[in-house]
Amino acid sequence: MVATQVPTISLEILNSFCSKLDTSRATAPLYSSPSLCYNETYMGESPQPMKTKTTTQAVFLLATTALDATWRTLVPGIVGTVLGLILDHAWHTTPFIMIVGLVLGVALSILLIKKQFKALNK
Repeated sequence: MVATQVPTISLEILNSFCSKLDTSRATAPLYSSPSLCYNETYMGESPQPMKTKTTTQAVFLLATTALDATWRTLVPGIVGTVLGLILDHAWHTTPFIMIVGLVLGVALSILLIKKQFKALNK
C-alpha cells in the first residue's frame, strides 16, 4: 500500500487569507477548521457553505495572484533573452549578450517576485 501525502493549509494562513476577503467579521478568526469553503458551525449544526460572492472573491484573488506571479517569472527572462539574441545578431557577438540578457532577466524576475511576496504579507 502506497501512502500519499495530503497537502495541508495552516489555520493561520487560512484565517489571514479569509480576513482579507471578509472585513465585516474582524473580531475573531473566521474559520475554526481548515476548510475554505465552509463558515463556522455551531453545536449540532452541519457546516454551511459560504456565500457565493465570498467564494468567487477567493477564487478571483487566487487566480490573479497566480497570473501575477507567472508574468513576473516568465516575461523578464524571455525579454532579456530575445533582446540579447537581437543584439548578438546585430553586433556578431553570439552568445555573450544573450547570456547577459538572460541573467539580467532572471535577476529582475527574482526582484519582482520578492516585491510581490512583500505586498502579499502586508
